[in-house]
Amino acid sequence: MREGKYEEALGTIKLFENRPGISEEEKLSALVLEGKLYGYTRKLLEIVKVGDEVYKISQKLGRSREKFESLIFKSNILFLGNHDQALDFALEAEDLINSLEKEESREPIREKTAVLFIKAWTYYMRGDYNKALESALLNLSFRERLGKKMGIADACALIGYTYMVKGEPDLALGYATKSLELQRGMENVSGIASSLELMGGISYSMGNIDQSLEYTNQALSFKEITIIEKFTALSRKGRIYGIKGELDQALKYYKQALVISETINNRHPNVALNWINLGNIYHMKGDYDQAIEFLKQALEPTVESPNQIYYVRISLFWLVLINLDKGLREEAQQYLLQLKELSDETKSERYYQTYQIAKALILKSSKRARNRAEAESLLKQIIEGEIIDPETYILCLVSLCEFLLEELENSEETDVLDEINPVIVRLLEIAENQNSHSILAETKLLQGRLALIRLNLDDARQFLTSAQKIADEHGLKLLAQKISQEHDTLLEELETWQSFKKTKASISKRMKLAAVDGVMERMLGKRAVEPPTIVEESPIMLLIMDNSGNTFFNHTFAKDWDYDDLFSSFMSAFNTFSSEIFSKSIDRIKIDENLILITPIEPFLVCYVIKGQSYSALQKLNNFSDVVRNKPEIWDSLQKSIRTNEMLDLNNPPSLGIAINEIFSH
Repeated sequence: MREGKYEEALGTIKLFENRPGISEEEKLSALVLEGKLYGYTRKLLEIVKVGDEVYKISQKLGRSREKFESLIFKSNILFLGNHDQALDFALEAEDLINSLEKEESREPIREKTAVLFIKAWTYYMRGDYNKALESALLNLSFRERLGKKMGIADACALIGYTYMVKGEPDLALGYATKSLELQRGMENVSGIASSLELMGGISYSMGNIDQSLEYTNQALSFKEITIIEKFTALSRKGRIYGIKGELDQALKYYKQALVISETINNRHPNVALNWINLGNIYHMKGDYDQAIEFLKQALEPTVESPNQIYYVRISLFWLVLINLDKGLREEAQQYLLQLKELSDETKSERYYQTYQIAKALILKSSKRARNRAEAESLLKQIIEGEIIDPETYILCLVSLCEFLLEELENSEETDVLDEINPVIVRLLEIAENQNSHSILAETKLLQGRLALIRLNLDDARQFLTSAQKIADEHGLKLLAQKISQEHDTLLEELETWQSFKKTKASISKRMKLAAVDGVMERMLGKRAVEPPTIVEESPIMLLIMDNSGNTFFNHTFAKDWDYDDLFSSFMSAFNTFSSEIFSKSIDRIKIDENLILITPIEPFLVCYVIKGQSYSALQKLNNFSDVVRNKPEIWDSLQKSIRTNEMLDLNNPPSLGIAINEIFSH
């Protein structure tokens, strides 16, 4: 056990327990050791079961210390969702150590530390995060007095979890990293897996979904990961792939989590969330019946936890929305009534706001003008109030945008666009604060669409460039591809939009070409990004130049091109659009059949001329720009070329040609 070989230790202690003729005292000592080993390996069902056995024997033999251990073992029922019972066990253990302290005239610090740990976790599970943090920090100070690395690591992990849910991810990551370092130092494999799983959760809360996925996969690679942590990790993978728009992958991991939750009889507070997430994925896939079945399961709590009523609220809310999508207003009304009852029962502002939003959406679905006017009034009233639940508040903002866009199409009054602007600004603020990068990118894309409707073509392209950059930087590859494809389409339709500007085309014509419906449906959770078909570009030319048009390197990919004519055409296009490039942060220009892609690396511009789609070409251009910036041999040669006016070529420096061949070869 001291060497961290817990499975071997368990095997040995069980062999001892099964020997004939051992006394009850010996069996009690063995069971206490077995319980500790289950604690180290985080086998919750087993430790609770052993706790029951130890409690019975210690009661019979009048052994207070072993009875205390049994209560600590039994209090692990907390992690299976029984918060009240766990706290009862912890308080009983606290009373016991107080009596022991009087009898033995010493401070039982180890025992106090164990009770504090359970109490801190109980407060955490109940959502009382300030009390949880207070108890957890005190627990850490006790652990440090004891000098036990395992205990210190566990205390740091608990503090990490608490800071994460309090919305202080940087502090959370610091404690989680310390926990991981200690676990690695002790070569405690289950502890390493646990710390990595926590770091995956913190990265997810920060919006770093690729980093979260990496930590989560590392945690899952350990067979020693606990069943609860495995459930949490798989469920998180489902959420990550859901955000990425890879719905089949998301379903795969949610269903794997579902299988695990069934092995523990769904005795975990977040099982209901897994059902809700499954429902939302089926909703996006258009399978409303399956979505409703999973959401209904979340209405029947399987554990006693404050989270359960929260999940009931979320499930009822989505049941309203999905039934509206199915055109079943009566069923939606029934779920709205349940939301109202829940709001009245809890007297919670959060629950009341959820009810109000759901009510507004039902009214909005009506064909009667009076109901729709009331819906608009309700939505505006909600967004002017306090942000209580960011997720539903975002949905409220998007719903109001959708409502106003419908009004714009029907009325042809451009003043409606002025009403949408502050809603968009609010969406951007909340998405940024919540690290919701998919909403942030989609909102930028929506801004681009609205700029088109206003016929502000340069602004539209700037918003599309910004939207793609956000999606690319945060691992939202499908969304980035979709935005890039839409940017290419806009360039192809530029003449049409310019003709709209001259003829002052009707709002309905502009809205039809702008096609905002897909963006709105994704933001409302009704569908995911449809994977676009990506085709490799045909490369034409690669250049490095400065803002004045001085060229320091150029390379033609196709041998049959007339270089002088090609370069002359490029420079003419560059000079025509240079002000647009520099002032509007545009990453592409269309000249005849060619696209010019541009990436700035001050004081240079790297330009890639292609035919075809831009997405994969932009990835290559960005990779090449990173090599130019970060490879000293290339960067120093470029700096020298400024002073000497000497052009670089494919083999000067040699690393330049190597990079081009590696990155741009098909």
